[in-house]
Amino acid sequence: MPVIHNPTFSSRDCDHPLLLNMIVLGSMFIAGNDTVAKADALWRLANAAVATSWEGLLKRKGLHDQHPGTQLVVTSYLRSMYAMLSASQELRSIGQTSLGLGFQWARQCGIVTAASQPKPTFLPSALISTTELDTRWRVWVSEETQRRAILGHYVLDGLLTDFTGQPTAVRHTANPLMLPYSDRLYDAKTADGWLHEVSLEAQDTMTFRQLYIVLFDAESTFEALRLSYLSIRVVLEALQSLIYEHHELGGCTIGTPSKTNISFALSRLHRTQINTLSSTQERVEHAIRWHVICIRMCVETSSIARQICELYNIPQTLHTIDTQSGADIHRLGRLQTRDDRRALLHAVALAELGLQLNLGRAHAVHLPMAIYTAAVIFAAVLANMCRAGRKTVIAVPIARSWDDLSESVDNSDPHGPVSKFLSGVASDSRDGWTKRNVADDLNGLYLIMQQLQPYWGVSAQLSDTVRQWLLIPSFVQHPGI
Repeated sequence: MPVIHNPTFSSRDCDHPLLLNMIVLGSMFIAGNDTVAKADALWRLANAAVATSWEGLLKRKGLHDQHPGTQLVVTSYLRSMYAMLSASQELRSIGQTSLGLGFQWARQCGIVTAASQPKPTFLPSALISTTELDTRWRVWVSEETQRRAILGHYVLDGLLTDFTGQPTAVRHTANPLMLPYSDRLYDAKTADGWLHEVSLEAQDTMTFRQLYIVLFDAESTFEALRLSYLSIRVVLEALQSLIYEHHELGGCTIGTPSKTNISFALSRLHRTQINTLSSTQERVEHAIRWHVICIRMCVETSSIARQICELYNIPQTLHTIDTQSGADIHRLGRLQTRDDRRALLHAVALAELGLQLNLGRAHAVHLPMAIYTAAVIFAAVLANMCRAGRKTVIAVPIARSWDDLSESVDNSDPHGPVSKFLSGVASDSRDGWTKRNVADDLNGLYLIMQQLQPYWGVSAQLSDTVRQWLLIPSFVQHPGI
């Protein structure tokens, strides 16, 4: 989710807090024993600078900025990103509580209003001077950077619920911002390159709020849309926010779609947008987040993780809030309900997608918690197997279409493997089934999380929690492992 435009960025025109936060994030890709300690120290310095000078930064206006405060909003996004995924519980707490400031600052300096206005229909004439074209390009870059920085806050706000188990800070489905331009246009390296891409870019005139209405309307032409990488990420977090509203309220309320309608929207988004992406890595990254959100709709995993740690006296500081969601580790472990069995199939998909990750793109902010979420499901199932003295191998159906798991789609074969599994019917060992060793899957996810440790500090704490699960005596001594 780029919010720093490399071709036009100049450190001379960059506020110190923004530059410090860029250095902090960049340090994660430098190997060294003291890298994390130095990065945390730099982050604290940048955070202190923001805390003591935010009023002045709010009025600061760059050379090509149409509104003041642009660099402050970008700084807020970058500092919250690092803090929320830090190994330090203190930094994570600060990042979680300060995320709302970014939204507030963006509103206060008029950036939200500006980013919500219809996009101008522009095609600069080829006859304008080189200087004027360059100026128009840089002004456009500033406006698009503002939009992307706010949308980045929406993405982080959605990810925050993974840690807290609580609803989002803002109402995502009321997001008034216009859809962002394509990465191809934003990544143009010169004014001439930008001018060429402008001529090829379709002019979106839709806000995210309008997009959600289209997504949930079965009669709409949502399938005809082609959403950018960032737009898909923002939509995914909006769907997650609706799911957490259900968890908190224990059901529907005024203005909240039913779980069936949310399931319909998730399936539609996956089928028409995620599954049709030309980039394999982008498709894998989006699919990983999609499966995590589907698991969240089935079971509140932060509660399950906390119950596992309490059951086996394992200390942890990630899930300290009792969400009272009704999630039950014993019920999930027995795969007692259709939702429990759905969650397992999505966890299996995450284990397979994890093997397809390109570590060159392992910086995606949602990856650490995604792998951990799948591990939570496998750990709950493994715990039940060990208590019951059963083998750790389970037969699961091969999902050829994820629509088969949707609550809103009723076109799957009632006698097919997926339908049978969701109904609690055991495998008949025919085609369409595969065997998974739950202990091996849990160990495989632990290894993937170790590979993510150099990028995000929280991965170390997540992987250590899973490591302690793998060392639970009943797990280690079980003959099936």
